[in-house]
Order: sequence, then C-alpha cells, then structure tokens
Amino acid sequence: MGDYKKLQVYSTFRLQKIKIDASWKLIDLVMKTLKEKVIKVSISPSAFVASTAIIKGPVIIESGAKVMENAKILGPSYIGKNVIVGNCALVRESFISDDTVVGYLVDIARSYVGRSCWFSRVHIADSLLDDDVNLGGGTIIASLRLDHHPISLKINNEKVQTTRSKLGAIIGKGTQIGANVTIMPGTLIGKNCVVGAGMI
Repeated sequence: MGDYKKLQVYSTFRLQKIKIDASWKLIDLVMKTLKEKVIKVSISPSAFVASTAIIKGPVIIESGAKVMENAKILGPSYIGKNVIVGNCALVRESFISDDTVVGYLVDIARSYVGRSCWFSRVHIADSLLDDDVNLGGGTIIASLRLDHHPISLKINNEKVQTTRSKLGAIIGKGTQIGANVTIMPGTLIGKNCVVGAGMI
C-alpha cells in the first residue's frame, strides 16, 4: 500500500509546495494512480460490505471500512481505513481517505476526498477536498459548464485556463459548507472557511 500512502501525503493540498495555478492537476494524478494501481477487487477481512451493496470494477476497501446497504462503488476506487459509505451512496472512480463519512445518498465522481470529511445527501464531481471538510446536506459541486467550454480559475484576479472540460471545486482543510449550497465549476475555497447555507 506504499503507493496509496504516498498519494495521500502528496495529494492533501500541500499548496505551499506546489503552484496554486496547477493544483487542479492533482485530479489527473489521482485518476492516473487509481487506474494504474487499483487493478482488482481487494476487501480487507475487517471491512464490512452489506449484502445489498454493489462493488463493480477494481476497488480497494481498507480495514475497518463499512459499505452500507444499497451503496454502490464503481472502480477504480480506493476506500480508506474506517471510511463509512452510507446507504444508497454512489462512489465512482474516486479516492476516499481514512475516517471519512460518505453519508446517505452521496454521489462522488472522479474526486479526491481527504481524511475525516463528513457529508450526507451531496453531489461532488471532479473535485479535490482536503482533510476535515464538511458539506451540509443538499450541497452540489457542479463540474460542467452549460456551454461545455473549458473551465477557468480566477487566481489573484487573473483568469487561468485549465483546459479541462470538467472541474468542480478545490476546497481547503477545515472548511465548513452549509446546507443547500451550490458551488459552480472551477471554484477555489481556502482552508478554514465557513460558507453559509443556501449560498451560490
């Protein structure tokens, strides 16, 4: 599991060590590592997978993890230690770090989620979430523009083109997002921020 440990250390937004205008490239790193390293189903003997859960494609589920009733995980995906994938949750091609709770009706696609995050009834697409991020129920992180044009980021009042057609949000450590927040494609949110309920 050395590759995954290395990925976690590298991918938890050490933004002081990389240029912020290249941070979205961590999504490519995560996807590349998942496709190269997660090549079969591997479920720890100490993990719990409900009989009605669906595991499809190459998926690694670490020790102490719980995949609850009617949850679905599509590979390549990595589920870290003590992660809870709640009832009716859907995880697609994503890396979920240790001690995170992916609650009821959560949909996560092509994303990296850090340690000890917590959310229920949210949609997360093509995004990077650092450790200890909490998303209130009903939050949506959109990743595709209506015109399907490439996503740009606003960094230091300058527009930076990513060339990506899908890019959700990059959210820093310890940030709290209230209920029913809509986060538009290409949004940067710093660490220890608080976003009130219902914001767009």
